[in-house]
Amino acid sequence: MNWLVISSGILGLITSAAHIVAGGKGVARPLLASTLNDEVKLTAYACWHLVSVSLVASSLALIIEGLGFIKSPSMVIFISALWLIYGIVFLVVTLGVAKPPGIVRFPQWALLLPVGLLGILGIVLR
Repeated sequence: MNWLVISSGILGLITSAAHIVAGGKGVARPLLASTLNDEVKLTAYACWHLVSVSLVASSLALIIEGLGFIKSPSMVIFISALWLIYGIVFLVVTLGVAKPPGIVRFPQWALLLPVGLLGILGIVLR
């Protein structure tokens, strides 16, 4: 068993739940109620669901690998890299695009980056 990879997956599931619950209320519902044209609105809504699936599925894959049901360090590195990139995207948005910028305007990076870091540490320290 690899507790760092398992921890990465558990934190990923917590992050997934926050995305689904808080994002559903604060992002998806207001998006659907917006006056954006349907093509933009429904594409963004579908993307929100794709992210939900990606977060949950990758978190479960980390847990399964960490528990030893499969042994795939390359999968863990790939998934962890995705989570790190997701976190970096939110840092760029919150610090470089948002007006005014602010590290807590879009705090998703604070949950995304640790998932990726724990997964990579779990493989490096294995």
